[in-house]
Amino acid sequence: MLLPEWFTIAQHIASDVGAPEGMAPSAPHTRWLRRALASLSRAASLLMEGDHAIERRGLLQAINPRAKVLGLGGLMISASVAPSLEGLLLACALAALLALLSRVPWFRLAPAFVASLLATFIVLPATLNLFTPGHPVLVLWPLRGISPEQPALAVTGEGLFILARFVLRVALCATLALLLAATTGTGRLFRSLRALWVPRLAVMILDLMVRYLEILLRAASDLHLARISRTVGDSGSRGDRKWVAASMGALYRRTRVMAEQTYRAMIARGYSGEPAAGPQGPMRKRDWLFMVLLWIWALVIQMPR
Repeated sequence: MLLPEWFTIAQHIASDVGAPEGMAPSAPHTRWLRRALASLSRAASLLMEGDHAIERRGLLQAINPRAKVLGLGGLMISASVAPSLEGLLLACALAALLALLSRVPWFRLAPAFVASLLATFIVLPATLNLFTPGHPVLVLWPLRGISPEQPALAVTGEGLFILARFVLRVALCATLALLLAATTGTGRLFRSLRALWVPRLAVMILDLMVRYLEILLRAASDLHLARISRTVGDSGSRGDRKWVAASMGALYRRTRVMAEQTYRAMIARGYSGEPAAGPQGPMRKRDWLFMVLLWIWALVIQMPR
């Protein structure tokens, strides 16, 4: 869905300076609606941008999807149990090199940074000597009379090691998964999973989830656009909260009906649960070489330092 220029978020953030020509300044209570609509539009454009990234010429785009699934999957499994920070840093360097050679835009890998930030907050308490005994690096608060073994609340070096290792594991696995999705079409990716004996039910759930995500974004955008186009005057924050609560239920009902209609249309066109995609083609020498090199790298990062 193409939006008018006056719906762009940049112009509405700058609405304090002045409204676009030919348009009255927006009320304060409607600005968050416009920002939400712009965010939904960016999410939809991000899905379409993924198709453009797949069409670009790069290293991973030229590799057979089965080789990518086996190679990157093996590296992710190895990274999730890698014992040393040096090995994880080497794997992160390899992931950055693959993204550069595959010409994957940086914003396609942004969810990996978000996952790393969330992992940091989750594991942050493990850095304290209450949970991870060790050599104190930073004393935070004295604990007199509570525990003779721990006279102060402190951050330990062993806890920082656990935090860094966990965050690197999460960032690396998320980055490799995003690289696989950004350089492989959904149809070819799901077909490769089926060729590697992944159960058909699991692949069908993933396939339908991707299709319904587009339906959800489209329905949410329509709701916000309808609200903005019918808003006259100031409805107040209370009215906005009521609309948000009502729109959540309406969005659920609408997407449920649209999802059922989409599934029936797929069944009517011969959908049997198998992903529809073109022929995968045979595994070539470079595909085998790519897969073996990633497996060797996965073994290297398991060596203790």
